[in-house]
Amino acid sequence: TSIAILKEYSVPSQVVAKSFEDIYEMIKQVSRSQMSETRVEEMYNHAENTLQVPEIDSIISIEIKTLDKREYISGLAEVIKHAIIKGEKFLGYMEENIESILKMDSDAVEIMISECVRIKGGIVVRDEKESGLRRVLNLGHTLGHALEASMGYGNIRHGEGVGIGMVFASLLAGILGKGSLELTVRLKNILAGCGLPVSIPEGVSIQEVVDAMYLDKKVRSKNLEFVLPLEPGKVECGIVVDEKIVRETLGKMEVGRWKLEE
Repeated sequence: TSIAILKEYSVPSQVVAKSFEDIYEMIKQVSRSQMSETRVEEMYNHAENTLQVPEIDSIISIEIKTLDKREYISGLAEVIKHAIIKGEKFLGYMEENIESILKMDSDAVEIMISECVRIKGGIVVRDEKESGLRRVLNLGHTLGHALEASMGYGNIRHGEGVGIGMVFASLLAGILGKGSLELTVRLKNILAGCGLPVSIPEGVSIQEVVDAMYLDKKVRSKNLEFVLPLEPGKVECGIVVDEKIVRETLGKMEVGRWKLEE
C-alpha cells in the first residue's frame, strides 16, 4: 500500500465574495483556512488522525463596504482578542488605526486580517490537537456565550458578548492580583471606541448569566474556569474562580456601576 503526500494550499473560497452576511463570517473563514483534517485509518491500520497545516494562507482583496455596520463592529471584538493574545505591537496598531479600520480602509483591514491569520495559525500549529494552548482563543467567550444564552440568541451579537467577556476577564484578573487596571482601561477604551458594549446590558439577570456559565464547555468538575489576560501578549488559561467573586465582578460591570476612565 502506498500513500501519496500532497502539499495543500488552503484558501477559503467565500473570501472572494463581494459582500458578506457579516464580518463574523469573514473571521470564520480565517479560522477555516488554518487547517484541514485528513482521516487515514483505512490506509494505515490504527493510525491517528493527522492534521495537515496549510503551507500558505492567501488573503484576497475583499469588498466589505456593503457590510452591516453592527456586524462589522461585532467582528472587531475577535480581532481585538487576537491583539491581546499577540501582544503590544498588534494591540498598539489597533489603537492607533481604529479610525481607519472603522472606515473600512482597505489597507488597514488587510493588515488587520493578515495579522489575525498569522496569530491563529501560529497557535494552531503549536497545538493542533487542542491539548492546551488553543484555549487562549476562548478569551472572553465564557461570559460571551453566557450572555448570548441568557439574553436569547440574536439579541446580542457574538462579538458584542465576547467584548464584554474580555473586559470582565481583565477586571477579574485584576481582582485576583494577576492583571492590571491599565489593561482593563485599554480594553474598555478600544472596545467602546469601536462602538461595542463594555458593561453587562441593562435588565440582564446576574443569576441567569452565572447559571449559563456552568454550561460552558470549559467548566470541569463543576468549577468555573476562565481565560484571563494578564498583560498584552500574556494570557493564562484554566483559572478556577469562586462563584462569589464571579458574581461580585459581574455586579461591578452592570450599567451605571462604573465609568470608562476608572
